[in-house]
This record gives sequence, C-alpha cells and structure tokens, in this order.
Amino acid sequence: MTITMEDLRAGVERIAARLDGVERRDLVGFAASYELRPYLEVHDGVAHWILGERSDVLDRRTTRDLDEALYWAAREATRPLSWRRQAARQHLRPPGREPGREPGREPGHPARIVALAEQAALLRGLDPAWGRRFLAELPTEHPGVPATEVAACLADRPAD
Repeated sequence: MTITMEDLRAGVERIAARLDGVERRDLVGFAASYELRPYLEVHDGVAHWILGERSDVLDRRTTRDLDEALYWAAREATRPLSWRRQAARQHLRPPGREPGREPGREPGHPARIVALAEQAALLRGLDPAWGRRFLAELPTEHPGVPATEVAACLADRPAD
C-alpha cells in the first residue's frame, strides 16, 4: 500500500478523536518545527517518522505500513496523556489508602509503572494489538522497567 499524507492526517485525527483529554501538542506534527517534537512526512509512498529540533535529527524511522506509522503516532499521543492521568490520580485517595502515602503512587506501584500501564491501556483501547506491542517493547524501550510489574499494574488499574 502506498501511504499518503492524507492517510496519515486522517489516521492521527481518528486517534485524537478516540483519546479523551488528548491535547493538540500531544499529537505528532506533519512538518519540522523549532521544538523538539516528532513529525511525519511521506516521500514516494513511504512514511518517515522524524524526531528533530531545528536542523538536528535525533531519530528517524521509515515504513511502508500505514498501521506501523499510526502506532508510532499513537505512542506519541498517549505518552504525555498517560502521565497527566497518572498525576491526576495522585490527588485521589482510594478507599483504604492511608494519609501521607507518597504522592504519585498507586498502592504498590511507582509512578512510572502506573504511567506506563496507563499508556498500555490507552493503546489497547485504540487497538488491542498496539497495547500488546507496547508491553512487548518495554524491555528495549524502557530498560530497567520490569514489564511484569507494568502488566500487573495494568491488571490492578482502576476503571475509568
């Protein structure tokens, strides 16, 4: 399949419409900017994911698979959203949670684990395969983070 900019824009808009609380700044861009922000381009039917700031390129990926490019865009959109949701939860005290417990933690899970579990849940809500892929990529994308702990936190996650 040949990828077009219209395919990418429509896909990113579909992702945004399904993520409650996503902000425009969370979404991947479609042109280089002066901010450190990823953007997508299409050349000869191939999607290019570029993370750059001004003229410096820090990461570049290419794919001929539209689903792959949209997964990258969904990961980008859900990362800041998951951290905002985790931060919002730190202000809630579930029944049985003792006063003075460290903010930013669900019972038994550090803040980073909670945010990664939230991101996996958001991706799973967009496409179950994306949620599974995110969990499978944890050891390489987040070295030192126990994937089993993220999966356990995902199972313990309160319903929205």
